Amino acid sequence: MEADWTPESIEILKEQFRLTVDYYLKRLKNGSMLNLKHFMDEATMGPDRNPQNPCGAGNGYMGWSVDGFCFPCHRFNKHDVRTEERAKLPTIIARPKGDSFEWCNQEWREQFVTFKDNPPKQCDGCDILGRSVCNGGCYAVNYDLMGDMKKVPEFECTYNRLQSDTGRYLRERAIELKVNLNQVERKWD
Repeated sequence: MEADWTPESIEILKEQFRLTVDYYLKRLKNGSMLNLKHFMDEATMGPDRNPQNPCGAGNGYMGWSVDGFCFPCHRFNKHDVRTEERAKLPTIIARPKGDSFEWCNQEWREQFVTFKDNPPKQCDGCDILGRSVCNGGCYAVNYDLMGDMKKVPEFECTYNRLQSDTGRYLRERAIELKVNLNQVERKWD
């Protein structure tokens, strides 16, 4: 779980991220495709980036449970929760009603749509806010660990900073190796 990371495991993760980037660049130079979406997002981001929501959760991206509940993303679907208890979870778009769905929590969805307009307070002054894909952490991690989408656990900041740094590492290594990341076909975006 995200809260269980130690400084040692974060160093291992940093090393693994860099090894992954090196492997990725080697494959690209050999003409083989591999998708590293978040690192590529960081690496190809321009300096005049407009603030965005951290991801598409609740804003086009969603996760459906096998019994018909819709969640902002797959991470909000708690697989060990019985169907009767799901109604208590913050499903955002629909809940089963016979053979159709009824709108049930537009207020919850609005928190996702407008997240970028009012990022978590603890992000004020953060050097990667607005120049990274972070912009307030993962909604689900924030919610699971802190009980609130607008409260970011310390590890989430560490992880997003590491992801941002790895994206910059990817960009720098690509320049060294003469790999044009802007010409990489991104089939899975």
